[in-house]
Amino acid sequence: MVQWEEQALSGITKPHENDVLMGRGNGAKDHKGNQQFRAIVDRSLPGYVECPKQQRKQYAEGIIVKIRQLDPPGRFL
Repeated sequence: MVQWEEQALSGITKPHENDVLMGRGNGAKDHKGNQQFRAIVDRSLPGYVECPKQQRKQYAEGIIVKIRQLDPPGRFL
């Protein structure tokens, strides 16, 4: 983890609506940020599958950028 990310994640007591929660079960699955994340992934999947393997990293990075550009910015927790 990059140092600034460690600082940004310290002190989080409650995730906001755009955060993507890591974990299993309904708590993470039903969280609005996770639902948005899955929708973005679903929309990106056809292009991801069709592109050359060398470009797949760009799709993954694009998804991260989209989450972080939300208002408030989404975080991966």
